[in-house]
Amino acid sequence: MRSGDSVEPTAKPLRVLVVEDNLGFGLSLGYMLEELGHQARICESAEEALVIAGHYAPHVAFLNIGLPGLDGFDLCDTLRAMPGLSTTQFVAFTGWTGDKFRHRAAAAGFHHYIVKPFTVEILVNVLRNLRGPDR
Repeated sequence: MRSGDSVEPTAKPLRVLVVEDNLGFGLSLGYMLEELGHQARICESAEEALVIAGHYAPHVAFLNIGLPGLDGFDLCDTLRAMPGLSTTQFVAFTGWTGDKFRHRAAAAGFHHYIVKPFTVEILVNVLRNLRGPDR
């Protein structure tokens, strides 16, 4: 994300799970989400996310694809199968570009795919385009 971008809150507050092994980037994304009016939980690993996700029941989960161990593709697939997460929207974010990765993300169940670094406007656009009856 670029600093200095203007931030406008989005309509409905969401519970957002951010899974990012780069703590600085994860905290920055969490801060930006909170500035947009959402509640953010930051996890540094897939394993931590699996423990937290079930009771946190996020509306949306931002998952870094290039996580060590269980990568973002497998994490998305695992989270989607968890009770209580059937309506969670999944957003892949990564430095990896190309159709190969986008297709693999879609097959894993991601609803959106964004490439780092991204602007606040891209973040807001993704949040506004979430699917669901109350969005």
